[in-house]
Amino acid sequence: MAHWGVLLAREGFIVAVPTNPTLANDGRNTEAIVGLVELGRAGRWPVGAGTDGRVALVGFSRGGFETILAAAELGEVVDAWVGLDPVDRDGKGRLAAPKVRAPGLALLADPAPLNANGNARGMLSAYGGELQVVRLRDTGHLDAESPRSNGQFAEFKRRALAFLRRVFEM
Repeated sequence: MAHWGVLLAREGFIVAVPTNPTLANDGRNTEAIVGLVELGRAGRWPVGAGTDGRVALVGFSRGGFETILAAAELGEVVDAWVGLDPVDRDGKGRLAAPKVRAPGLALLADPAPLNANGNARGMLSAYGGELQVVRLRDTGHLDAESPRSNGQFAEFKRRALAFLRRVFEM
């Protein structure tokens, strides 16, 4: 997600891309995301970046799941959520999604083993706020994350940026 951070920063967003503390403990990873948002909103990031307090959470694959868990926990603090071909884990995303009221965008690749055959459908159908779901045909899971994909990344980028600009009126 580092290149997403650079891309969003170039578009005028203040960006934090965390390195999650674990590979598989979604509770600890969600805590880290929530903690980072709280530090930023309190003006306590370790860099001199001030924000206007608005928050968008953007996550790819498992990160889409963990950011939806964080958005559910943060509540009204979150102004937008973007899932880049998100996956759900053990139905936990489906349980958290109704608590998320922020406008959302889910950009989906074709179902395949890498995205658990599109298992985020239940999580997305339970989303509590206004959610736009877009299935990008002829795309693979890694196209959502890698600018080195065969040009498919450009469509994920275009749609995510257009959504965030609309939400934040940029």
